[in-house]
Amino acid sequence: MPTKYPAELKTRALRLLADHLENNPDTGIYTACRNIGERLGIGPETLRKWGLLD
Repeated sequence: MPTKYPAELKTRALRLLADHLENNPDTGIYTACRNIGERLGIGPETLRKWGLLD
């Protein structure tokens, strides 16, 4: 069964992802998702999909 994440966590993760990609344009999306996901306890693929949907 998929993990349900709080809306606040999703919002925070997407903000961190956007900031990271803006400040590090040479970083790939998956690397950024992996780094942020590890800090927040979110799978990198989940974070990547959220980023693509928003």
